[in-house]
Amino acid sequence: MMMTGAALAFAGIRLPAVEGMIALSVLALGIMIVAGAGLPGMLGIGLAGFFALFHGHAHASETTGAALAYIAGFTLSTAALHLAGTGIGLRLASSPWARAGLGMVIAGSGATLVFGG
Repeated sequence: MMMTGAALAFAGIRLPAVEGMIALSVLALGIMIVAGAGLPGMLGIGLAGFFALFHGHAHASETTGAALAYIAGFTLSTAALHLAGTGIGLRLASSPWARAGLGMVIAGSGATLVFGG
């Protein structure tokens, strides 16, 4: 979905509230971590895909030349971040206090982005 968002941006198709949706995605992730929300598979995939659309659009909107290399870079970087996040998440899953603390930091960051400007 990130690639779809990027393709929309390159095609000149604007999405509403891109930055706001990215901030909301950070807030939602933090809240779900704190709450220990285990979403059903398809709902989790759909929610992640929805937010990824906005992330991809934002990345492509920031491209200044060398678009193919830029897209490859943000795609590989995103994959690396997801792998690292999964590893951290698996390690913290056994510690509710660590999970809650990390979730609060992420939710706080998202709240600052959403409500702080």
